[in-house]
Amino acid sequence: MRYETRKVAFDDGTRSVRFARPTAPPSEADLSTWVRAQVHGLDLSGAAIGGGGLDWLDSLPLDALLVASPRIVPSLPTATLARLRHLYLAQGVRLRVPISTRRCEQLERISADESHLDGALSDAKCLLEVHLTRAKSLSIGVVDGLPRLRSLRLEVDTRLGDPPFDLCGGGGVAALRSLWIENAHVRSLAGTGTMAELEELVVLPRRPVEVTPPVDLEGLRGLDRLRWLRLPRHGGPQGVDALNDLPALERAVLDGVDFARI
Repeated sequence: MRYETRKVAFDDGTRSVRFARPTAPPSEADLSTWVRAQVHGLDLSGAAIGGGGLDWLDSLPLDALLVASPRIVPSLPTATLARLRHLYLAQGVRLRVPISTRRCEQLERISADESHLDGALSDAKCLLEVHLTRAKSLSIGVVDGLPRLRSLRLEVDTRLGDPPFDLCGGGGVAALRSLWIENAHVRSLAGTGTMAELEELVVLPRRPVEVTPPVDLEGLRGLDRLRWLRLPRHGGPQGVDALNDLPALERAVLDGVDFARI
């Protein structure tokens, strides 16, 4: 068995994590070997899943789990979910049982289809980064109740056709530094007033949309840490002068506006 060492970012710092990538369901001897080799990460493919369950995952002190399988993935055991700090489920992976967010007690980073999850994201209180694919949630409220969240990337289900996304939410966005929305557009930036730490704001519809009245950039005032703004395909904005009052802004790309501070 060959191992791969990867740099993985955790809340308490970046460290090297040894990953195993099994090509068949592991034996008891394999599991013992991995424990002795201090394997804390696992790439789980269809070949490794086989036709059985995944209770053997509980034998490993996993911090990170990546799942990419053409086969239906059996239920992830409760003890493993409670231990994981990183969970990556490849887009389109089919789960026999959705992941209970309530079980993800230490999870800091997740990448998954929204349909992979059962329960509110706020149940996973330690989340720092969220990447949702095939999402049907159209409001920043999807991350309400996550006061430590630093990064949200949300790829709206393309079948919804570039719908409006609501940036007005409740709690849970005060620490957000990066907000990236794909396959949707915004009609107002007023909700960004609660995102004092925001450094990057990107909203990318797939096609040009008609926003009436035009998006008002005055809603960005107060975002003193905003460095990067991208709002293409929204039509020409109003309140462009507000960009000059954002002290950290380095680049803004909008229809008819290409702002760069030298």
